[in-house]
Amino acid sequence: MVSQYSISLRPKKLTEVFGQESVVKELKERVKTNTWPTAMLFKGNSGTGKTSVAQIVAMTINCKNPNEHGDPCGTCPSCLSIIEERFDRDVRVLDGSSFSGKEDVTSFMQIADTAPMWDKNRILIIEESDQLSTAAKNAMLKMLEKPREKIYFILLSMVASGLPVAITSRCQSYNFKSFTSKDIMYALKGTMDKLGLWEDKSIPDSFRLQGLSSIASSSRGSLRTAIQSFEKCVVGKFYTPEDIRMNLGIVDDTTISELLSDLLS
Repeated sequence: MVSQYSISLRPKKLTEVFGQESVVKELKERVKTNTWPTAMLFKGNSGTGKTSVAQIVAMTINCKNPNEHGDPCGTCPSCLSIIEERFDRDVRVLDGSSFSGKEDVTSFMQIADTAPMWDKNRILIIEESDQLSTAAKNAMLKMLEKPREKIYFILLSMVASGLPVAITSRCQSYNFKSFTSKDIMYALKGTMDKLGLWEDKSIPDSFRLQGLSSIASSSRGSLRTAIQSFEKCVVGKFYTPEDIRMNLGIVDDTTISELLSDLLS
């Protein structure tokens, strides 16, 4: 029931981005002036919103009908290609770890050095950019040293140290913080409300409190992990603390205490 909403749960404009206030504030200034750096580096742990924000930035840069505040319209062909995650126009999402061989690097350079055909600009969102091969990183550096008109790069990385300084120094960097359990609990409540599940009488009240709290605590600061666990619980009707622990593989504090006690004995 909930899985069909996975894509729609992504924020579609900066004002909808949760928990990354400093990043959003900086990007909003970019929207006001409509000036964007050739390369941006989004750094942060898994599940902190890097991909979602990268997609919003790409929509903002390419939208044909932005509103008075500069937000993307969400209905033009360029926006829809991103919202529906088709990426069949001039915004592409690449996996950095897949560019390793000589032919892969050649393909990467061709993709990166192609002028926009359908949209105003060509934008490459490179996930796991730190996993690019040495040859691919060298190719990336050459492109950043001589920026191409109407071509932008958004590099995503959990390990920014995996990128050479020569590349990071040519990027505008944005740091994404990990979420607290309280942050995630709040986001999960909002998700339930957005999906019309908060008032669903078939879901016990205990799930809205203890259940969401267990999911938030076990997500280790990753909102994506929390959403995936939440979907699993709702679809499988895992509402009791026991069902949640069993199906999500959560070990409760009592079990840990007992194990430590046994080890000490």
